[in-house]
Amino acid sequence: MSKHTELTYTDGRTETCKSTLFESMQAERYAKANGWGTPDDSPISFMAYASYAALRKAGKIQPGQTFEQWAQTVATINYNAEDESEEANVYDPLPPSGLPAASASSASSSPTDSAALPGSGDMSPNPMNGTGALL
Repeated sequence: MSKHTELTYTDGRTETCKSTLFESMQAERYAKANGWGTPDDSPISFMAYASYAALRKAGKIQPGQTFEQWAQTVATINYNAEDESEEANVYDPLPPSGLPAASASSASSSPTDSAALPGSGDMSPNPMNGTGALL
């Protein structure tokens, strides 16, 4: 299940889009240039610009239409609406089941032991030593 943004325009039309890392980066640059602060400071503006950038890339924004002009036509925005028709497009460095369990013959407390690695059940801040400090 992946996430997307649902937009409803003032004329009643609806549209969905997905923002990639690139559109989020564009939104950060635009926010910085326009004094919005961080995405945490202006989350609605940030998500709206990321959506605008995604729609512009897809050719769904009128040529020459600025973000401000486009935003005036949007009635509502629902960020992270669930899309059950597609697989999630998320990078996950570990397989869904985590790492293979350590064999009985290698049951040690070494920092590379699978019990101390991410995805294997250890919920400490730093799975390598459990203290949050780097080794």
